[in-house]
Amino acid sequence: MGVVAALIPVTNPTSTIIFKVLSAIKSGNAIVCAPHPRGVQCGLETTRIMAQAAEQMGAPRGLIQCLPHVTQEGTAELMRHRRTSVVMATGGSAMVRAAYSSGKPTLAVGPGNVPLYVHSSKAHELDEIAEQIMVSKSFDYGTACVSEQSVIADQSIAQQLRYEIKSRGGYFCTTEESARLADVIFTEELSIRIGSVGQSASHLAQLANITLPPNTRVLLSEQTEIGRQVPLSMEKLNPVLAWYEADDVATGFNLSRQVAELGGWGHTAVVYSDDPDTVAQFGQLPVGRLLVNTQPSWAAWDFPQI
Repeated sequence: MGVVAALIPVTNPTSTIIFKVLSAIKSGNAIVCAPHPRGVQCGLETTRIMAQAAEQMGAPRGLIQCLPHVTQEGTAELMRHRRTSVVMATGGSAMVRAAYSSGKPTLAVGPGNVPLYVHSSKAHELDEIAEQIMVSKSFDYGTACVSEQSVIADQSIAQQLRYEIKSRGGYFCTTEESARLADVIFTEELSIRIGSVGQSASHLAQLANITLPPNTRVLLSEQTEIGRQVPLSMEKLNPVLAWYEADDVATGFNLSRQVAELGGWGHTAVVYSDDPDTVAQFGQLPVGRLLVNTQPSWAAWDFPQI
């Protein structure tokens, strides 16, 4: 292609750069990153480290770059520049629309709301699945748009999975604690409060007046409904998960579909199952990417192959 213009969000200004630089270099392209103005220093340091490593291995100088001063006008010029071959954009809806309007081929992704369903056929692997959920949701304090937002457990394995998650630092909030937590994360208009983004479970709990056991990594809120009337069923850019229990596969599929349609249309879903028919059914979800038996925060970025 040539030169990749990479637009980087403030929510994960380092991991997104790592992913896009690797994607560009592996496919034989140069890359110029345009970070969010609040993430410039993160962007500069990440690209410096990666450029230094690449140049030590023989890559040409300037193959990996980052804009040191970022404005909307400058980013727009980067996308339209005659030497820019393709745009890779990650961020809010407005930025994604701007990228698609640049006149250049564009690969873009915006906000998501990722459901994760655990089928009864995985009863023998619940300890490993619980660990993957905890690692994925705590990575970058839950700011990745590909991270799971709701865990939907088959009724037959729900209690054991709950136990495995709790034993690894998951805390299940009471109804009252969940209400206070929702107020910490969302405004009355259901916008995400900036102060809740990328915060640890302990910090969020402190703001919500929740007393946690030591070493808590992820907060979970048990829910039965999905929609704007249940804010914690929406996307949360922090280590917080909604928890649902499904009587059967059909119920699990319907809950997953409702989650995906609540702000995650066309994005990502996850299914843990050894049953081919169940996996095939979840392939009908309205998402662009279905991950099977793997954690989304790393697998969706292809990090396991680094």
